[in-house]
Amino acid sequence: MPFWHFLYRCPECGKDPVLGDEDAVHCPECAAAFERGKDGAIRILRSGHPPEVRTAASLGHQIEALGGPIPRAVTENGEVQYRSRAVLRRVLREVPLRYRGKLKGFFEVHEEPEEGLLELSDETLTFHPGEGKEQLRWSLIDLRSIQTSSGSVQITPPELEAAVFYFPEDSPRRWEQLLFYAVRRARERAEEEGGMEELQSRTPSR
Repeated sequence: MPFWHFLYRCPECGKDPVLGDEDAVHCPECAAAFERGKDGAIRILRSGHPPEVRTAASLGHQIEALGGPIPRAVTENGEVQYRSRAVLRRVLREVPLRYRGKLKGFFEVHEEPEEGLLELSDETLTFHPGEGKEQLRWSLIDLRSIQTSSGSVQITPPELEAAVFYFPEDSPRRWEQLLFYAVRRARERAEEEGGMEELQSRTPSR
């Protein structure tokens, strides 16, 4: 995972986004620099101060204490509005993998990747592909699962085995946190409107 996928926001001053690459992140606001070491520790460099070593977990908690991805994605009136360039790979089905008559596992059959814009709102997740192609839109409370990996976020909508999104210019970790935040809010609103029993069978899993 590129380091800026994890430290997508400065844990020192809250600047969002930061600048970074595979093993280092630099904040353009407070000028703090973060370097990932081989042992998992993170070295923090600040002008006029000696280097400090911190754990990734402590910096992650610091970002969460600042609100994580929420301040950048939620408007002044409380609505979720966030979008990023994304690459979609639809998983059409899972095929069993057998060896000498024994089931060893499954592998996924994907469609060709599509480039477009992924947009999150209070109620829906929408993928806008290239010109001439139909957009895909899913209700947040219909998503059956949300999972993240080192380079992607995978959702399970009703009509597909899965949809996997890669973000050339954004953080999968940010998107996972935003999706769970938006889904939770959408479920709370639906529960207030009396749909509790139906929603209990549609809770997305990690």
